[in-house]
Amino acid sequence: MIEPDLNVDFLSGLERSLHYWLARWRQPADHLALQPLRGHALRALWWAATTGACLPLAVDLAVALHTDAMYSGQWQEWKACLVHLAAAADRVDAARLFDLLHRLATMCFRQGDLDEALVWGERVLALAAAGQDRLRQVIAANLLAEIYLTAEHFAPAQTYAEQAVALAAAIGDPPRRADALINRARVHLDAAVAAAGGLTVVELQPLTAAQTAALEAWLHEALALVQASGDVVYETKAHLFLHHA
Repeated sequence: MIEPDLNVDFLSGLERSLHYWLARWRQPADHLALQPLRGHALRALWWAATTGACLPLAVDLAVALHTDAMYSGQWQEWKACLVHLAAAADRVDAARLFDLLHRLATMCFRQGDLDEALVWGERVLALAAAGQDRLRQVIAANLLAEIYLTAEHFAPAQTYAEQAVALAAAIGDPPRRADALINRARVHLDAAVAAAGGLTVVELQPLTAAQTAALEAWLHEALALVQASGDVVYETKAHLFLHHA
């Protein structure tokens, strides 16, 4: 009688499971029906993350699951899973690593772990720069601009916003340029409010038209770009910050 190799059987089954759930989650229309079964996909992902097996497949599945995981509300568990995957970063290619770390930086940002978000965000930008991928550089620069802005570090936020505006213009991507223009306007607005003494002071003595003219012009430019391209998400974002201004 031949004794089974349990390790081989386990890894083979894990690989089949990851392939199966990845194929299912890459079908957006199928997500609602998949919700009751999401736990099976997460268990397969956790096995891969904690054992370091099938890492390229596991990263692909994590990227596919990320939006649903964010909506689920179990952020601490999901962040821990992404950190486990990131710990084995040297075993996946640069493109996968970019996608993984971008989502991890976003996860930390949404949780308010700004210092950690900045560490991951800087690694994301370094990956994009090393690969000379300008679209990914725009994505990373926009993310860093938002994180630094939330941390109220206005100088680096402005630097990254300007970088994103220039890169998005160079590659001819209207939605990304609009996002960068919105971030540029937000940085200038928040910096102006801080310089004036803070929100409480500005509520009593509003900023002048001269102080807000440039940022309003950038927001109107962003709005025009996304209206022309039909991007409803960024159009909504542009309207939102125009109302702020």
